[in-house]
Amino acid sequence: MKTVLVLDKMPEKCVKCPCVSYNSQANRWECNAELLCRDKATVKVVDIYKKPEWCRLKPLPQKGFGDADDIEQISYYNGWNDCIDKIAEENEHDKQMMLLYNAISQLERDKQDCRKHMDMSTDRNVVEYYKGIVDGCILAQKVLMEWLNAHS
Repeated sequence: MKTVLVLDKMPEKCVKCPCVSYNSQANRWECNAELLCRDKATVKVVDIYKKPEWCRLKPLPQKGFGDADDIEQISYYNGWNDCIDKIAEENEHDKQMMLLYNAISQLERDKQDCRKHMDMSTDRNVVEYYKGIVDGCILAQKVLMEWLNAHS
């Protein structure tokens, strides 16, 4: 069975590609798209500042338009264009979920920052101020997690 990996933006060079990673043991950049795309996986070493000829990532095909007088051609292109639209469409639910996960992560970072300030301060009012922020972060995270669990 074949599959399609849809990226929001076609990377112009390997350094911007999510399929490339640094192998610290081998001390080199490697393309993991080869692992996804080939039956016999071979890791390819890459120059991250250009896009190699053998790159498996291809841009989405362009929409087509046929001869306005040819009904068969118009039907073909309508189907073709619907398919391109379906592949390219952004899933609103997934975008909302990602925003919520990012918000939860940010709240966690904010809690950690506030706790550091609390540990460093000797002023009781400052500690209480940051404690209030931490409590607010905990409550917000709880509400967001409950919403995520209910809507996932």
